[in-house]
Amino acid sequence: MKIFSLLLIFSLLSIFSIGQVNNRLESILKNDSIEIPAKIVEIQQLIKLEKGKVNDTVIVEYYLKLSSLAQRDQDYLSAIDYCDTLLGKYKKLDFKRLKAIEETRARIYKSSGQTDLAVAAYLSILSDYEDRGDFEESSRINNTIGIIFLRMGEMESAEYHLLESIEHAIKAGNKSIQASSLMSLGNRYKNAEMFTEAEGYYKKSIEICKKEGLKRLLAGNYNNYGSLYRMQGNQKKALYYFNLAVKMNQELGNDRWLSYNYNNIGNLHNDQSQHSEALKYFFKSNAIKKRLNDPYGMYSTYLNIAATYDSIGNFELAYDYYVQYTELKDSLTEVDNTLLSKKLAAEFQAEKREAQIIQLNMQSELSQQEITARDERISYQNFLGWMMGIGIFLVVVIAIIIWRSALNRKKANIELVEKNLQIDAQHGEIIDSINYAKRIQNSILPSDQKLTESLSDFGLLYKPKDIVSGDFYVCEETTNGLYFGTVDCTGHGVPGAMVSLVSSAHINKALHELHLSKTGDVLNDLNEKIPSALNGGDSDLNDGFDIALCRLSKDKSMLQFSGAHLNCWILNDKQSIASRNASTSTELIYESENHSILELKGQRRGIGKSMDDFTFTSSDFKLEKGDKILISTDGYQDQFGGEKNKKFKVKEMRNLIIANATLSPKELIAKLDTALTQWQGDYDQVDDICIMIVEI
Repeated sequence: MKIFSLLLIFSLLSIFSIGQVNNRLESILKNDSIEIPAKIVEIQQLIKLEKGKVNDTVIVEYYLKLSSLAQRDQDYLSAIDYCDTLLGKYKKLDFKRLKAIEETRARIYKSSGQTDLAVAAYLSILSDYEDRGDFEESSRINNTIGIIFLRMGEMESAEYHLLESIEHAIKAGNKSIQASSLMSLGNRYKNAEMFTEAEGYYKKSIEICKKEGLKRLLAGNYNNYGSLYRMQGNQKKALYYFNLAVKMNQELGNDRWLSYNYNNIGNLHNDQSQHSEALKYFFKSNAIKKRLNDPYGMYSTYLNIAATYDSIGNFELAYDYYVQYTELKDSLTEVDNTLLSKKLAAEFQAEKREAQIIQLNMQSELSQQEITARDERISYQNFLGWMMGIGIFLVVVIAIIIWRSALNRKKANIELVEKNLQIDAQHGEIIDSINYAKRIQNSILPSDQKLTESLSDFGLLYKPKDIVSGDFYVCEETTNGLYFGTVDCTGHGVPGAMVSLVSSAHINKALHELHLSKTGDVLNDLNEKIPSALNGGDSDLNDGFDIALCRLSKDKSMLQFSGAHLNCWILNDKQSIASRNASTSTELIYESENHSILELKGQRRGIGKSMDDFTFTSSDFKLEKGDKILISTDGYQDQFGGEKNKKFKVKEMRNLIIANATLSPKELIAKLDTALTQWQGDYDQVDDICIMIVEI
């Protein structure tokens, strides 16, 4: 009984202590008289005072508040650091708490524009929830990932995750997430102008919203329905649904979505050349966005206002709002493109001030002449009259000149704005095209599933210099064995990627249609056909590629290798390599204390780079368990970095591999990647990188 009483007293004291701590935390957060940085300092001091006195749950709450405050202050690096501190120090927290911290970090990545890190974080969280069979949470995370991909324009990925979200939401019985994902799927098809499919998903979402009383989502569906009808030119129905959304969002107090509704109605009026009505709704939308501090919404509305003023011929206001749009957009993207606009605006204003000064000076001079004339003799009055007439004439002439100059400059400014818009649009189209080219290029690469099924234990480091790559890798099974290799095409970026597509097609043809067995025969076939495929008979062009091609026998006991400017390394312990190299002493061996690398040399010719007759040969090597086969392009060793900005060099790469010979292929790839990142530092990547390691 005494023990029970002591435990009860201890529990009450702990609850009282936690309550006091929460009160102090709330008082700091609610104190509007101090700025966010000061609040952060006070909470940090509170952590130092309370550390060891309160349980871990309270400390975790402190750090989450710090992260939230830093994010509000747009100090995203500190916000992420606070989450990382929690994940590093408090690994024994329960699963739900850990996932909540990871999700907070993912949201910060997204807010800071690091979309790739955000998606990676959300996918990791999703995997953990799916492993536990938690359909409630996995449906929610799938919905979040789908919406991110939707905004990125990755429609296929968006559709996959949204469909997964719907399936899991049905299993969990969560109607809200189901309705949200259905609405987002409608947006996906609306963006693709597949209006029938879009309307079908909107209707399903609306049906659930009405049945479950989900008014917020229902308002969103009505807004999207309005956009759908606007895109189809049905302005009457579009306005009807926009007004329904406005009414619901007003009732709900959902000002953010209300601002979007007003912006859409403004665009609808512009479509009908009702520019005054359009401006009224744009200004209503922007007033809400200013109050909510929504800069991303504000800059798009500024652009709509500028375009509307331009349509009605009010070029001065159009220019003013375009400048506001440009300044806000550039401040958000951290790109200073407003210098020219500011300079033009300053020149325009300076010229107007100069005209005013000239006019004032002229008027002052005339007034002084009139005063002097009253004191002079009457004989000078006619003379002064002539002078005044000439002066007025000069003022009129100067004013006309300045006015015409101002008009010409304003016209030039408007033309410059239009050209900038065209350039922005063209730039966006180019980037979209290159991203689509990346998807096409990725389709020629073996999938992770195929690599795992064929190679079992492997590691891959694939880092294109640009969006698309001139390097690629091969993994193909035929009746003659398993072929894998790395290929380095002429150039990088778009030109290299184009060569890679042609090269990949010819490699597949040599293996699957011509059924060539020896690796040397494959290279000879490529060397014969690639010049005409790439150059079309133009002898001035010198495109081609380097390749390291390996073939494993069916039982994986023999390796056959052929190389064009690229070599193959075999890594194992010294005794194993030495015993098998007795008959191939022409190959090079590099040794450490316990391990050796045997280098099978490729031939010093590239594929397609010379029209001269040349025959590639094959090297055979007996394999043992534990052999690691490494092939790579030259991008890794050619990377500049270090204190003196020099190349990494093949010797350093080889020493790094021997020093970490006991690691698995994936661990060895990670070690190579980390070492290169540290070496590269702030220098740019100079070439595409592709390294493949296969363990027997």
